[in-house]
Amino acid sequence: MKVIPHINSILLKTSLYYSHMKNNKWYFTTSSIIFTVVAIAHLGRILLVLPASVAGYDIPLWVSGIAVLLAGYLATRGFMEAHKLG
Repeated sequence: MKVIPHINSILLKTSLYYSHMKNNKWYFTTSSIIFTVVAIAHLGRILLVLPASVAGYDIPLWVSGIAVLLAGYLATRGFMEAHKLG
């Protein structure tokens, strides 16, 4: 009875999974579009000074500023990866 799977089997499955994800241009493009929409929504909240609250707590505008930077970075990196895959 094997309790721990063979390490080569784990490494092979992991490498096959990541090689498939690396070559998936559709995945990078779709996720980048979603991150772009999120960044635009947070930027709109900042520009229009819209209030936001979660479970009764007010969310300050600087949180949206961080979200714009983070989502914008992820969108940019995703589009760059998709472009790199051709």
